[in-house]
Amino acid sequence: MEILNRKQFSILKNINGNSIAKITLKSGRTYLYVCNLLKRYKEIGLITSEKFKNYKAIKLTEKGIILRNHLLAIEELLNE
Repeated sequence: MEILNRKQFSILKNINGNSIAKITLKSGRTYLYVCNLLKRYKEIGLITSEKFKNYKAIKLTEKGIILRNHLLAIEELLNE
């Protein structure tokens, strides 16, 4: 498995039950890039999606939450 780059990490940080469009806006990446990356995240079990009337909410799984928290801790250490 490859290591996440900054673009991929910015997307992972913005998954909090948001729609794909909102994740795209917050991360500053293209819609297509975000969709393709979310598909990969779903394949490895980092996210789930829940469909509502007019949008699909993307949520982190327990595995995704653990990964995000560890990466945030690493980021914090590197920024000291």
